[in-house]
Amino acid sequence: MKPAATQRGAPLPAKIRVRLAASVAERSERRVATDCGCSRQALARALAGLPIYPGTVALVERYLAQQRRGADKQSERIVR
Repeated sequence: MKPAATQRGAPLPAKIRVRLAASVAERSERRVATDCGCSRQALARALAGLPIYPGTVALVERYLAQQRRGADKQSERIVR
């Protein structure tokens, strides 16, 4: 019997995985998963370098972009 085909894509690139791990270390896995919009299991798969769904990749990338924009705004306030 053949194994069922899955729709999982590829693992997150190493750069993104490192940024995500830093965010989890700073905030907590549960909070990052909630803010990211994905399940804790999907977040754990992403951090472990396992294949994840393309939609999860998009959610993680959007979350990290929002975090970066927030950090940029924060540094702007400090400079002013």
